[in-house]
Amino acid sequence: MNWKTLLLTLFMALATVVFALAQQGPPPDGEGGGGGQRGKAPSVEDRLERMRKDLDLTDDQVAKIKPILEDMQKQMESLRENSSGDREQSMEAMKKLMDSEEEKISALLTDEQKTKLAEMKKEREKNRPGPGQGRPPR
Repeated sequence: MNWKTLLLTLFMALATVVFALAQQGPPPDGEGGGGGQRGKAPSVEDRLERMRKDLDLTDDQVAKIKPILEDMQKQMESLRENSSGDREQSMEAMKKLMDSEEEKISALLTDEQKTKLAEMKKEREKNRPGPGQGRPPR
């Protein structure tokens, strides 16, 4: 076999593999892709479990925080469903809801937990893309 034929054969094989991989589409939920569903907020249970672990919440704190998170989730869903299309107004309303939720939860935490929560918030904000930057690539 001459070099041109070998090179052409290798190129065709590579092109076939690339084409086949491109046709597979995104991985099913829960597999690869960075976890979570794009555009979907974590469930109340997921948030509560993360807070329990990161802030070392007591069972009593978990019992008091769960209804706050559930109420927040309902209000956010309602906001999304009833938004008038004014993105800025919707974002402002969501920010107010989140601030209110944080205030209610903070009232249930110890000073040490409040400090840890503030650190977690700073870290989240540091990793969040700014206006006009979009989401980071997967």
